[in-house]
Amino acid sequence: MEFFEDKCKITSPGGIFNASMEEIMKGTQTYRNHKLVNIFDKLGLIENFGTGMPRTFDAYKNEDRKPVFEATDNFFYVHYLI
Repeated sequence: MEFFEDKCKITSPGGIFNASMEEIMKGTQTYRNHKLVNIFDKLGLIENFGTGMPRTFDAYKNEDRKPVFEATDNFFYVHYLI
């Protein structure tokens, strides 16, 4: 996570696995490591329903400032203007 005077930027290495940005924005689930997801699910640390992105958009629907999501082959970024 990086903080700048006007924004916060979160960078996740690896890009989107086995899906398009459009599919992810609609709630498509995709995992690099199914066993790790299963463990986190059993521990109650994740919900494992693919609703994270849709819930994020819903949370910001009435806000002037919204996070910006960007994906490349190698990284996934979230930018938020402060």
